[in-house]
Amino acid sequence: MYTNQLHPEFVDATALGSSFNLTARVVDGVGNTQRATIIVNIKKEMNTDRKLVFEQNSYNLTAAPGESGLGQLRLQSTSTSKGIVFSITEGVHDDVIHINNRTGELRYKGEIKKDDQEFDLKILVSSSTSFAVVPVHILIRGIGSFVPKFTRKDNVVTISRTLPVESVIHEFTATDLDSDAELKFQILTTTAKDMIGTPLQDPDFSRLFRLESSQSKGRLILDEDISALEVLSLRVEVQVSDQRHPDEIPDRATLLILVTALKSSQPEIPLLQLNRMPELITLPANIDVGSYVYTVAAKPSIVDGARSEFWRAAHCGIPSKRTGGGGTCCSISSEQFDVSSSV
Repeated sequence: MYTNQLHPEFVDATALGSSFNLTARVVDGVGNTQRATIIVNIKKEMNTDRKLVFEQNSYNLTAAPGESGLGQLRLQSTSTSKGIVFSITEGVHDDVIHINNRTGELRYKGEIKKDDQEFDLKILVSSSTSFAVVPVHILIRGIGSFVPKFTRKDNVVTISRTLPVESVIHEFTATDLDSDAELKFQILTTTAKDMIGTPLQDPDFSRLFRLESSQSKGRLILDEDISALEVLSLRVEVQVSDQRHPDEIPDRATLLILVTALKSSQPEIPLLQLNRMPELITLPANIDVGSYVYTVAAKPSIVDGARSEFWRAAHCGIPSKRTGGGGTCCSISSEQFDVSSSV
């Protein structure tokens, strides 16, 4: 009987047809053989991937003043839900209109403005086997007035630990283009770090300050003595809002206050510094032990009665603890060696 043998590279469902037979043979230890035939039927698997289709041919989405949620783009129930990805292919950057890549939910992330804003986008949804594109028109309603804005969001000041109470630490400035604007500055939070930079858990650091509003300025004033407070820095978060237009979103800014340490009562001792030394000192090979080699000098000069010591890194010379002058301690040959000094 002729048996058609296929190369393993060509063994697939198309080459095997709808069914094929396998013959299995088993042999025992004494040579007895038994055969069995296995019939394998091939059932073609239907492609379960379905075409992606949006529920609508186009979308018109509107957000009320101050709202960020725009809605969700949905697919028809016949569309597959596995492995789909939503993305914006035309329109604005993701920092203005953001789409959730998995759910198709759209959100506005831009600034709240006085006038309406309109955006035209194209949204792509894709899977491994299908894709669809839909146009989306978005209307962001304005709030009808201008919002207040700090002229500078991040601020840093340095103050003395002995700064008197009632001193002005910093002056915040904000702008609002509304002619009837009435700005109010408020402290939101105050956090602190200790002398080694560890955050402190005291929730009431805001008691140290008060913030006074005056037209477009907010003055942060020290309200308590901080001379005994063991803090390295304080971070104050403030906001400004328009009292005449409560629907406007307040703006926020931060102030980092660095607190200088108290000066020590001990007199300052000037730091010693070695004078510049030659890179190479040449000595004769037959120099006597104890001969003068070189004087290491330091700035400022060491005064009488001051305790000082010179140390050398290489044990080929013993410098004087007073002057830094050194003599050889052993005989040497015509070789080079490194000597480093510290004081």
